[in-house]
Amino acid sequence: RWMATLQYDGSAADIAEGWHALLGRWLPQTAWQLAIGPFRERYDPVQCTPGVRHVRCELGMPVEPRMG
Repeated sequence: RWMATLQYDGSAADIAEGWHALLGRWLPQTAWQLAIGPFRERYDPVQCTPGVRHVRCELGMPVEPRMG
C-alpha cells in the first residue's frame, strides 16, 4: 500500500489547504489515483498541543497506480 504525503506547516484553521494541495492539485497531475483506505494526519506531539493556532503535521492519503 502506498501513501501520498504532505508536510503541512501552517495555521490550524487552514489545514484544509493542505488537503486541497494533495487532492485537488497534486493527485490529478500524477499517475496515481485515490485508493481505499484511511486518510491520516500525524501531528508532532511536542509542537501541536490542543488549542495551538500553528501546526506542523504530515497529511497522508492512500494511493495506487492509475489504471488505464
